[in-house]
Amino acid sequence: MSRQFAVRIDVAESQKFVSNAKAIGLKPSDALRVFVNWFNDMRGFPFDVVNRREAGSEFSAFVKNTAKNGQTPAEAIRLFIGKYNEQGKMPFD
Repeated sequence: MSRQFAVRIDVAESQKFVSNAKAIGLKPSDALRVFVNWFNDMRGFPFDVVNRREAGSEFSAFVKNTAKNGQTPAEAIRLFIGKYNEQGKMPFD
């Protein structure tokens, strides 16, 4: 037995969703089934729900500050990741 759900999604977001699902060989309905099964297995979101834009802003500020000190972007990225690894975390945790 199955149950049908209906949700309203922004047109642009739904177009991206369909395109991304197809790009990995899934129908949108299959992608949603995968998410629902994973959500249920984990008894909640299977990932941290955080403000990635805020974390991205932290990263951007870090890169800009290190660039002022003469580091290349690659060096800034290594320093940023190193900062988090010392704390036992990954960036944006």
